[in-house]
Amino acid sequence: MFKLVWLLAIPMLSQANTPKYTAKEKVYHYILGSTQVAVQVSQFGDRKNVVMLNLHDDEITSVEAARNVLEQSGGILVNINNNYERLVSFTLRGKTYQFDPNRMFSRIGIMADLVKQNKICNQAAVRAIEGFARFVLSKIPRTSTLIALHNNDHNNFSIYSYQKDELLKKDVQALYSNESHDVDNFFLTTDRKLYNLLRESQYNVILQHKKAVDDGSLSVFFGRRNKSYVNVEAETGQLKQQEQMIGRVVAWINKEISKGI
Repeated sequence: MFKLVWLLAIPMLSQANTPKYTAKEKVYHYILGSTQVAVQVSQFGDRKNVVMLNLHDDEITSVEAARNVLEQSGGILVNINNNYERLVSFTLRGKTYQFDPNRMFSRIGIMADLVKQNKICNQAAVRAIEGFARFVLSKIPRTSTLIALHNNDHNNFSIYSYQKDELLKKDVQALYSNESHDVDNFFLTTDRKLYNLLRESQYNVILQHKKAVDDGSLSVFFGRRNKSYVNVEAETGQLKQQEQMIGRVVAWINKEISKGI
């Protein structure tokens, strides 16, 4: 259940360039239990083959970087508006639940995350979150490569995590790290061609294993369906670095599209 709210076009000026495109915003509201959750879709120009997604509303550097790139390239940004909170809260039958919106793309992921966040797994809550996941997916246009946007805190989560953590190691099919780049800034992709390009460009990059553990994340959801996905992960506050990373993926998408023409 949802309702649509129209907003005026909002100019978002890049620090470096005058925007070529001004965003036209639509906000959709989904009723999750008895709680209203907003999903915003920003259209920059008419282009629909560059699509970016932000699931964690506290990762604001990634959204600013994406908007700055999209003002120049054109494309679509989809993001959850959640009062700058990472976890989404909702009330169902008088009880409040929290969940991570990047753990909602499989039933097994939802169940594990509900236990983690709430110490309980209620099947009605699972079904409610599944409905919201379907709703978010319905707002993502079909595209060659989905660009997911994430931020991390310094030394909290990095490419080293995939080299040192025994559980994360299992999700890695290939990995390249460059000591001259900040370890907090890296890509994770399901696309071998994109992995090879980013490696050749000497970015920190991970190719996710096709049999990565199903944690309900969008990367696993896309990977198990053989769909092209890339997470552009950067340290909070490193705006220009994340803009550059996003821009590199957009340039690759442009090249791939031109090959198909």
